[in-house]
Amino acid sequence: MLCDMMFFRLLLSGRFVRPKTNARWEPIKRPDEVARRLYEQFSPAVDLRFSLYYRKPDRICSTLEEHFGKES
Repeated sequence: MLCDMMFFRLLLSGRFVRPKTNARWEPIKRPDEVARRLYEQFSPAVDLRFSLYYRKPDRICSTLEEHFGKES
């Protein structure tokens, strides 16, 4: 539940729609980017197996599987 709350906080906070001028961080355009940032900022999310599933034109993807693919 903590991972879910942190995910939605990142997604719905000003970071999601932050203006480009004087911004401290890059704007987030898609929810899967939020999940990747959550792995960086809150590493227990990986241990708790937090994953966001999203659709690409040819398949369904998981942010957690992509994260483990980067580590290998």
